[in-house]
Amino acid sequence: MPFVYSTLSNSQAYSLFKKGGADLPIAEQICVIKGGAGISNNHFQTPKGVATEVTKHQLELLNTCDAYLQHKANGYIVEDDVEVAADKVARNMKPKDESAPITPDDFADKEKAPVTNSRKKAK
Repeated sequence: MPFVYSTLSNSQAYSLFKKGGADLPIAEQICVIKGGAGISNNHFQTPKGVATEVTKHQLELLNTCDAYLQHKANGYIVEDDVEVAADKVARNMKPKDESAPITPDDFADKEKAPVTNSRKKAK
Protein backbone atom coordinates (compact mmCIF):
# COMPACT_ATOMS: atom_id res chain seq x y z
CA MET A 1 0.00 0.00 0.00
CA PRO A 2 1.30 3.49 -0.80
CA PHE A 3 2.06 6.07 1.86
CA VAL A 4 1.60 9.83 1.70
CA TYR A 5 3.99 11.88 3.86
CA SER A 6 2.98 15.38 4.91
CA THR A 7 4.61 18.35 6.64
CA LEU A 8 1.31 20.25 6.79
CA SER A 9 0.16 21.45 10.21
CA ASN A 10 -3.49 20.52 9.68
CA SER A 11 -5.11 17.40 8.31
CA GLN A 12 -6.45 17.84 4.78
CA ALA A 13 -9.70 16.33 3.49
CA TYR A 14 -9.49 16.05 -0.29
CA SER A 15 -12.75 15.44 -2.17
CA LEU A 16 -12.16 12.86 -4.86
CA PHE A 17 -14.43 12.86 -7.90
CA LYS A 18 -15.17 10.54 -10.81
CA LYS A 19 -16.87 11.32 -14.12
CA GLY A 20 -20.60 10.86 -14.11
CA GLY A 21 -23.32 11.20 -16.71
CA ALA A 22 -23.00 14.17 -19.10
CA ASP A 23 -19.37 14.55 -17.90
CA LEU A 24 -20.51 15.97 -14.57
CA PRO A 25 -18.22 15.11 -11.66
CA ILE A 26 -19.64 12.90 -8.94
CA ALA A 27 -18.03 12.82 -5.50
CA GLU A 28 -16.66 9.31 -5.04
CA GLN A 29 -15.04 9.68 -1.63
CA ILE A 30 -13.17 11.99 0.71
CA CYS A 31 -9.57 11.11 1.49
CA VAL A 32 -8.08 12.57 4.67
CA ILE A 33 -4.32 13.06 4.75
CA LYS A 34 -3.11 13.42 8.32
CA GLY A 35 -1.50 16.65 9.45
CA GLY A 36 0.14 17.63 12.70
CA ALA A 37 3.70 18.35 11.67
CA GLY A 38 5.17 21.01 13.94
CA ILE A 39 2.30 20.65 16.43
CA SER A 40 2.99 19.26 19.90
CA ASN A 41 1.00 16.13 20.78
CA ASN A 42 -0.17 14.79 24.16
CA HIS A 43 3.32 13.47 24.90
CA PHE A 44 4.98 16.86 24.16
CA GLN A 45 6.55 15.43 21.02
CA THR A 46 6.61 17.59 17.91
CA PRO A 47 6.78 15.48 14.74
CA LYS A 48 8.48 16.93 11.68
CA GLY A 49 6.28 14.87 9.35
CA VAL A 50 3.26 12.57 9.39
CA ALA A 51 2.48 9.46 7.32
CA THR A 52 -0.90 8.35 5.99
CA GLU A 53 -1.49 4.95 4.38
CA VAL A 54 -3.77 5.12 1.33
CA THR A 55 -4.95 2.63 -1.27
CA LYS A 56 -3.64 2.65 -4.84
CA HIS A 57 -7.07 3.75 -6.04
CA GLN A 58 -7.11 6.68 -3.58
CA LEU A 59 -3.61 7.70 -4.70
CA GLU A 60 -4.73 7.70 -8.35
CA LEU A 61 -7.69 9.91 -7.45
CA LEU A 62 -5.55 12.18 -5.27
CA ASN A 63 -3.29 12.82 -8.25
CA THR A 64 -6.29 14.28 -10.09
CA CYS A 65 -7.20 16.67 -7.23
CA ASP A 66 -5.96 20.24 -7.80
CA ALA A 67 -5.51 21.05 -4.10
CA TYR A 68 -3.50 17.86 -3.52
CA LEU A 69 -1.33 18.52 -6.57
CA GLN A 70 -0.66 22.07 -5.37
CA HIS A 71 0.45 20.84 -1.93
CA LYS A 72 2.62 18.25 -3.65
CA ALA A 73 4.18 20.83 -6.00
CA ASN A 74 4.90 23.16 -3.07
CA GLY A 75 6.85 20.40 -1.31
CA TYR A 76 4.48 19.67 1.59
CA ILE A 77 3.46 16.20 0.37
CA VAL A 78 5.55 13.25 -0.85
CA GLU A 79 4.39 9.78 -1.95
CA ASP A 80 6.23 6.50 -1.47
CA ASP A 81 5.45 2.80 -1.87
CA VAL A 82 7.48 1.87 1.21
CA GLU A 83 6.79 2.79 4.83
CA VAL A 84 9.63 4.90 6.22
CA ALA A 85 9.84 6.94 9.43
CA ALA A 86 7.95 10.15 8.64
CA ASP A 87 10.58 12.33 10.37
CA LYS A 88 13.27 10.95 8.04
CA VAL A 89 11.20 11.70 4.94
CA ALA A 90 10.37 15.18 6.26
CA ARG A 91 14.07 16.14 6.29
CA ASN A 92 13.93 16.58 2.49
CA MET A 93 10.57 18.35 2.44
CA LYS A 94 9.46 21.93 2.96
CA PRO A 95 9.48 22.28 6.77
CA LYS A 96 6.25 24.10 7.58
CA ASP A 97 3.29 25.78 5.97
CA GLU A 98 1.60 29.12 6.67
CA SER A 99 -0.73 27.61 9.29
CA ALA A 100 2.12 26.37 11.49
CA PRO A 101 2.43 28.06 14.89
CA ILE A 102 5.07 30.76 15.14
CA THR A 103 8.10 30.31 17.34
CA PRO A 104 10.74 32.79 18.53
CA ASP A 105 13.10 31.27 15.91
CA ASP A 106 10.83 32.68 13.17
CA PHE A 107 12.00 36.24 13.96
CA ALA A 108 15.29 37.55 12.64
CA ASP A 109 15.37 40.30 15.27
CA LYS A 110 15.11 38.40 18.57
CA GLU A 111 14.15 41.59 20.43
CA LYS A 112 10.92 41.86 18.42
CA ALA A 113 10.00 38.23 18.98
CA PRO A 114 6.93 37.68 21.15
CA VAL A 115 7.55 36.75 24.78
CA THR A 116 6.79 33.10 25.41
CA ASN A 117 6.90 30.92 28.52
CA SER A 118 10.23 29.52 27.38
CA ARG A 119 11.93 32.90 27.29
CA LYS A 120 11.18 35.65 29.81
CA LYS A 121 11.86 39.20 28.69
CA ALA A 122 14.83 40.74 30.50
CA LYS A 123 13.95 43.74 32.66
